[in-house]
Amino acid sequence: MSNEQAPFKIGQRVIAIKDHSSGDFHRGDEFKVLHIKPCVCDHWQVDIGLQTTSKYVLCIPGGKCTPVVNSVAWYHARCFAPIQPAYESITAELAQKGMEVGDTPDVPLKVKDAVNAN
Repeated sequence: MSNEQAPFKIGQRVIAIKDHSSGDFHRGDEFKVLHIKPCVCDHWQVDIGLQTTSKYVLCIPGGKCTPVVNSVAWYHARCFAPIQPAYESITAELAQKGMEVGDTPDVPLKVKDAVNAN
């Protein structure tokens, strides 16, 4: 495995960004990462809690088969994207604008307020 860091953490919520080739999941389905491991082909695989009755699984990018253990269905990590909690998304957006949570952006005065000020 390369020195690439795992794309997800155990317990992290993810969303499918494409349909699985055999229909195991569809774009937009949400899962929790139960396990993550390097694949024999130098990619990452995730366990999202689905089971399989297959004895072997084929890694499409690497073209290699690996035996299935304990009926766990492993999927290529590139099929998923992290789901960020709204707070993290908003905090990141504010940070890009040089603001922090609790800051108030400059709001133009309303016409009524401007007239009353004179």
